[in-house]
Amino acid sequence: MAIQVYLWINAILYLLFALWCLWRPTATAAYNGLSFMNGAGKAEYHAVYVGMEAGFAIFFAYCALNESMQKAGILFAVCTYAGIVLMRIYSIARFGGATASSYIIGGLEVVLGIIASILLFRYFPN
Repeated sequence: MAIQVYLWINAILYLLFALWCLWRPTATAAYNGLSFMNGAGKAEYHAVYVGMEAGFAIFFAYCALNESMQKAGILFAVCTYAGIVLMRIYSIARFGGATASSYIIGGLEVVLGIIASILLFRYFPN
């Protein structure tokens, strides 16, 4: 049950982020400290921030609905959040300029990563 809830939370968060980026690309880019130089930048932003996040939402929902995929969903979350958090820390240390949004998003990623790690080691110790 805890695993399903966690996977659904991720699915919903990624769906909401994907929709927010789709409907308000300039605002969401600015919130993250990004700007669009031209149409290619906007296309890339949509591919990554809308497309990838929508794909993550679908994957997490699929894992939540299929018990045989729950370990894969949790492992994916651990790996994804570990990579994101490590690179966020490195990037802030190297480039500076972190804003409140960097810490808000980073905090959410840390929490989700810790929860995924706990679930992985508690329910899938092997």
